[in-house]
Amino acid sequence: MKKNAAVLAIAAALSLGKAGEPKQAWALDFSPAGKVQALAGMGLGYCGKNAGDFLLGNLRLDSSLKIYQDDFSAFMDFFAAADAVGSQFSFQAADFVSGDGAFRVRLKEAWIDYDGGFWAVRIGRQSTAWGKADGLQVADVLCPKDENTILAREYADSRLSVDAARLTFKNDTFVFDAYWLPFFAPSALPLSNNNPLKKVMIPKIASAGTTIVPVAPVTKNNFDLPGASIENSEGAARLAAFFPFADFSLYGFYGFDREPCLAYSLVRDAGGNPQALAISGEWKRMLMIGADAAIPIKEVVLRLEAAVYPQRSFAASAAEQILGAGKFRDKNQLVALAGFDWTPSGWTITGQYYVDALLDGASHLDREAFRHQTSLSVSKSFFQESLNLSLAWLFGLNDFDNMIKLQAKYSLTDSLAATLGADLFINGPDRDKKGFYGAYEELSCVWIKVEYNF
Repeated sequence: MKKNAAVLAIAAALSLGKAGEPKQAWALDFSPAGKVQALAGMGLGYCGKNAGDFLLGNLRLDSSLKIYQDDFSAFMDFFAAADAVGSQFSFQAADFVSGDGAFRVRLKEAWIDYDGGFWAVRIGRQSTAWGKADGLQVADVLCPKDENTILAREYADSRLSVDAARLTFKNDTFVFDAYWLPFFAPSALPLSNNNPLKKVMIPKIASAGTTIVPVAPVTKNNFDLPGASIENSEGAARLAAFFPFADFSLYGFYGFDREPCLAYSLVRDAGGNPQALAISGEWKRMLMIGADAAIPIKEVVLRLEAAVYPQRSFAASAAEQILGAGKFRDKNQLVALAGFDWTPSGWTITGQYYVDALLDGASHLDREAFRHQTSLSVSKSFFQESLNLSLAWLFGLNDFDNMIKLQAKYSLTDSLAATLGADLFINGPDRDKKGFYGAYEELSCVWIKVEYNF
């Protein structure tokens, strides 16, 4: 009752002009996305590491505010997180992160919008999802990702926002969006010293020929961000068509890769002997042209998506760079996915096949020219939608490594829910050859999440 009275009082105040003269009333909405979430995860240690260690410990508040009048609207969305593990880090200028990575405040979105019917414009910090893939990136490159953790996270939750102006033209069948991004927005990398991911991705020692050397500390200062200038701005466009028999979209993006290319160099003493391996990063320009389709066939929806990256920059292997063979290689890349969604008798089943191919080969790189994987997810609700059980399985077909995600979510009320889950990373049969998922085997964990929506 007090909350409703406060909203009515604010609305009444906003409806008065000068000297108490009435003007057109504004509507104020504060509650659509508010939630408090507590998350904790413990390492399983079946590969000999992190047994019983807390890999996740996060308390988070999300809230949003929307104000609208006629064809105008404004929206702001933010979160504040206290991280007991200290894994928070960000390159975003609008973020505040404590020096030890234990506290973070992020402005997720803040934009103003005008909808004129057949055209619209939105200016400010905004988030947009591209493509039809489920949890795998094909053409979804407009927004960067928060990579501080890959545990107990949904792909959509990791999407960061961009500062952009978007111009839209639309009718009942077509939507065309044009974007101008004046400021570069990189992905958030796991660079906090306490982040379990950093300990996996950046080893403490490396080999320089027959010599073992330590890896020099890697911090934000090791990365050279593109400057804030008009020449470093980015552009993007999307054309979507909606027909009764299918939905189609075309995408184009020219800007900076959201992930940096890593550069490696040896730090030598006065006698020329290697003392340490230094790691730094640069963001390179890229072009992406993509398309997708969603085709319903009775109970099944067929999803297709593909993207071409002409002459995309990749980092050469550390050994190649140390030997002086150059830091980066430009390769023509094709990424594609075919999948389906099937909903028989209350079940939700999704399957996908994903391909990442370098058409020029992968010489001098630390990856295969052709990488592919499959994914399968199954979920079903029970007890009048109170209990939801789900299984997601990603299987790398190059190294036969796996990621298995198990979840059981129980809604105690419409606002309060608890989820028990496990994220399992399993290496392939060749223990010396770490696949994408197998590399994170020591981060396998069980976790619990409690969420209250208000």
